[in-house]
Amino acid sequence: MRKEIGAAKFDQAVASLLVALDSKNPGLTRGAIYVLRELKAENAVIPLMVELRNSADEKTRIAAAYAFCKIGQGVGTFAVKQAVRNTEVLIEVLSIRSAGATASSHSVSISGGKCLFF
Repeated sequence: MRKEIGAAKFDQAVASLLVALDSKNPGLTRGAIYVLRELKAENAVIPLMVELRNSADEKTRIAAAYAFCKIGQGVGTFAVKQAVRNTEVLIEVLSIRSAGATASSHSVSISGGKCLFF
């Protein structure tokens, strides 16, 4: 995506979206996460980890977890694994767990841009 829109515009867009992550408005934060995910903004991984761990809004935490699936950074994958251990809701809301998965199984595989919880 960076090549398609140009490095300067890409960096400016990502910087603006990272500012939006600090919003008190959960809808704005989730929107920023969505665009960062679609841009595959690798420099958003640490701010997304903060959202995943600290957001009071459950939907925001889920959006951050899903963003890691698309961005595909190893540290983000680890953060999602930790979140799955701590919250059953990620598995249920994303609706992408494998057949027979339970909340007590805590493995996450990210392959081909898809998150598989089993």
